[in-house]
Amino acid sequence: MGRRDLTWSGEVLGTAGGGLSNATWAVNEQVAKVGRIGELRTAEVLDPLASSDGFTILHDLRIPIPGFTANIDHVVVAGFDVLLIDTKAWKAGRYWTFAGTTRRGLRRFAHAATKTPGMAHDTILRFLDGRGIHASLPQPLVAVWPSSRDGKVSVGWLKMDRCRPIVGAALASRVRRLMPRKPASPAVVAALRDLINDPGLTAPARPLNTRSAMAAARSGPVRVVFGGESTPATAETNSGLPAGSGSFAELDDEPFGPAAPTLDAHPLGVFDGDEL
Repeated sequence: MGRRDLTWSGEVLGTAGGGLSNATWAVNEQVAKVGRIGELRTAEVLDPLASSDGFTILHDLRIPIPGFTANIDHVVVAGFDVLLIDTKAWKAGRYWTFAGTTRRGLRRFAHAATKTPGMAHDTILRFLDGRGIHASLPQPLVAVWPSSRDGKVSVGWLKMDRCRPIVGAALASRVRRLMPRKPASPAVVAALRDLINDPGLTAPARPLNTRSAMAAARSGPVRVVFGGESTPATAETNSGLPAGSGSFAELDDEPFGPAAPTLDAHPLGVFDGDEL
């Protein structure tokens, strides 16, 4: 079924990266910013699928466990199928797992050992079932973006617990393969809407303007790189340049090193520092 054959349009609900706007639990503010950039990049891929493929997209949902602060970054709904997606922004490199140990290159990398996606899968399934909604939840995806503008990540040999890692650039095609071309069940959407952390903030069903969204979210000093020279950010340099953000629950990301991170002057505003 092609785009012109659709007789319905999906919705985009919630705000990508909203859970990292005031992430006091993050390792530090800059780590939260980097993670938020990753979530905005994922939203930039997912949001257009609402109009092109009829999926309903939700961002920043809480996991319905009392006292639990974890969140679900993104959800795609088609019919009664519900796909959970986590976002990671990691340093460029090849991530691989052998004999239960994950490495980036030759260095051990412990931050891929999150159990949140699998737990979120089970919890949402029970949540919907408790409302009489018999949904189907495929294995969650983890969209991995490089944290530097020109960097690349490889996750073909990466194993994660009860979820499937995928490079962010391949996310749209994977979602299309996994999800049926059906309008989202109103009952499923209504139930999940109640889990959006800030239901008053909803995104339109059109491609996300990542530059303005992240520029509006920027807070705190950061150094901006122009033509290889770094200068402290000012009101002028801040305009049109993004800030960053985070991931499912815990930020499973490495803290910044002692050097001040830099924000490359790139449409997606990806940090070039040794942040993740």
